[in-house]
Amino acid sequence: MKSNIKYSFIIPNSFLLMLGITFLFLYSCNSEKEAIPESQSEDVSEEIILTPKMLATIKLPNNVDLIFRSETDGVVLEASGKSENFSGLGSLKKLSTLEIFLALTNSNVAVPKDLILIEEDQKIKTKASHRSTTEKHNQILKAEKIKTSQKFEGSYCVGTAKYNTYDQSGKYYRIYNNYNAGASGTTFYSSGKQGGNKCKRLELEITNCNANSSIKVRTYYKNIFGNYKIKKTVNVSPHTCSIYRKTFPSRRYRRTSISSSGNLNNHRFGGYLFYTKY
Repeated sequence: MKSNIKYSFIIPNSFLLMLGITFLFLYSCNSEKEAIPESQSEDVSEEIILTPKMLATIKLPNNVDLIFRSETDGVVLEASGKSENFSGLGSLKKLSTLEIFLALTNSNVAVPKDLILIEEDQKIKTKASHRSTTEKHNQILKAEKIKTSQKFEGSYCVGTAKYNTYDQSGKYYRIYNNYNAGASGTTFYSSGKQGGNKCKRLELEITNCNANSSIKVRTYYKNIFGNYKIKKTVNVSPHTCSIYRKTFPSRRYRRTSISSSGNLNNHRFGGYLFYTKY
């Protein structure tokens, strides 16, 4: 005859404590992994990855330096100067970054390879192919020819405070006149374009009408989590005009905002924010 033997186990309190600590440790490690900042978790899937470097500096006739440089995710064109002396690129802003370089230099000046790499217009690439190429220019180049139709600070910083938004010819942009930094309308989304949302190029040309405080222009991109992350902050000094253009290899949702660094209630500025390459 078989007897039914029942076994009972007594689990010591010390064992339960150790088991609890183990689960807490595993949970905390998993939570830490999930809590990685979104900027680190971004899924970077750019079509082209560039090596960061200075490509060229062109000195304009008004002694302002026009800088071309590469970043891992695109090519930047930027310049800054006192508004009584510099009022942006004028008619040159209609051109691509490669076209601007070609327009300001003689035919014997080598073209930085990254400017050709980021260009999409085959006709412009063909024009550039008639020149030699280089990784970068170590010496400052002098602008041999420049045709600009500039708008001076006085016309941006007087008159009625207003802005207008335009959506035409594949371009989406907003022009400000004597407007208050941080007011309604100073945050601008690439997704506002009719029939378009992601773009490859953003650009700004901002004149700071204030004599005491800087203006901060921040550019953003939307990551895979649907959140906008700051990509670049451009500081525009008092009575200064700054331009910043970046051409990316990939289309993304983008955003730009303008605010006063001095938290002023009446900090005026003028200029434009611009998206293209949809």
